[in-house]
Amino acid sequence: MTNRPENKTQPYLVVSGARAICVKMSDRKYPILPFTVFDGTISFANMAADEERRLHIDLAKQIAANGFATALVVNDAGNAFQVVYLLAGEMPIRFYYHANFLKKGEFTESSFSSVYRSPGGMSITGRGDSREHTKMFFSKSGS
Repeated sequence: MTNRPENKTQPYLVVSGARAICVKMSDRKYPILPFTVFDGTISFANMAADEERRLHIDLAKQIAANGFATALVVNDAGNAFQVVYLLAGEMPIRFYYHANFLKKGEFTESSFSSVYRSPGGMSITGRGDSREHTKMFFSKSGS
């Protein structure tokens, strides 16, 4: 159950099972999410913990400001993944995510405002029968 006030800048309540979560909103009317909400979505093999934390904080800030987020993650081979997160609709209790593989030479780092480094590859978690790339804010990282 989700209860959202008419004033979209006000926090709203999400109740799931025995959990109740208050989702705070930005002045731009988008959820202010903890950076841990990105766990269990798109991950990068052997990415340094502090780099992963910076990436997730950046994504959360972008969502609070714009309702979507994007970043470029470059690996040691010079290839990259462009990650994209997008809020779902009028009742934002979930987001969708996607990653685009970019070969070395197909992108220019300077054209991306958020660039991160990871030595290895990427994995993406799908959920549900159709294996969608979506996650409810209040679900655990592995579900």
